Formats: sequence, structure tokens, C-alpha cells
Amino acid sequence: MKYVLLLSAVFLVAATISDREIRWSNRPLSWDDFKQVSRNGTSFKAQTYSGIRYSLKDNNGKVYIDVEAYFDQEESWVVRGSNTGYLLNHEQLHFDITELFARKLRAELMDYQGMSASDFRSNRTWRVANEAHDRLYNEMVAMQNLYDEETDHSLRKKEQAYWESKIVNELDQLIEFSSP
Repeated sequence: MKYVLLLSAVFLVAATISDREIRWSNRPLSWDDFKQVSRNGTSFKAQTYSGIRYSLKDNNGKVYIDVEAYFDQEESWVVRGSNTGYLLNHEQLHFDITELFARKLRAELMDYQGMSASDFRSNRTWRVANEAHDRLYNEMVAMQNLYDEETDHSLRKKEQAYWESKIVNELDQLIEFSSP
């Protein structure tokens, strides 16, 4: 139930999802996606390890920005015997919150898509993009923590239902910025 975020890195070339990562899509997570069975020394039943990152691609002198929300299968785990559908929904919502902030970042960086690479560099636009990423990343961390706090890591069912509705609504409001 605890949520750990990867520190996102900015790449100057197109990033690719590794075999151990799942890019957010409408396909829900399954317990098979959690490659570790458990962790010793924790009171939590599961952990979703995901993050957001963006990469820049220079295509014939034009900048294209790819923002992705990803789930790291090798770092995500569940305690054996705790893999219920209810807990999986809680973990899925952590990944959905990650996608929510990826959409917010896509929306903020939209004006820079197709900009000339030289303008992108000379105008220091890359600095603005990094600042947007860092700000939204910090907001995402705060929301993930608030989600676990208010739901007591899924134990408060009424609050869990509230958060599910809230995140679905916020994702719907940013549907035009969903993962490609």
C-alpha cells in the first residue's frame, strides 16, 4: 500500500520503456505485474513503484516531447496472501494518480511540441520544462501521500471510494492529454 516514487530523469533522446516497466494505459494492473512477492520489515501489504518522466526528441530540427507514467514491476510487490481485488484497486489508483500528473505535464508542455530545437535551447525553454516537471512531480508526491493518509492505505473504505471517484473525474477532465 505504500507508494514510492522514482526520481525522474530528463533525457535528451527518446526514452524507451524497459522490459521491467509498464507504461500507463487503460489496461489495469494485475497482481502478475508485481514481480516481488513481499518485503520484510514493513507493515504494508503492497507497494506500487511508479513515476513520471519526459524525454525530448529532435526530429529534423523540431522538438517532440514524450511524457510517460510508468510502473516498475521489479520494484513493486505484494505480501503473499494479501493479493485481494480490493487492495489491487488501491494500488491501481496510485498508478492512476501518476498518470494524472503525466497528463498535467503533457498539458503544460504542449506549446513546445514541434518548436525548433535551436529555439528550444536558445530560449531556455528546457529550463521551463524541467521546472514544470519538478513542480508537478512534487505535487504528485504530495497527492500520493495524502491519498494513503486519508484512506489509511485502503483501510477506510468510504475514503477509498471518494478517492476513486475523484481521480477518475480528474483523469476524465484531462482525457485529451492521455497517454499516446
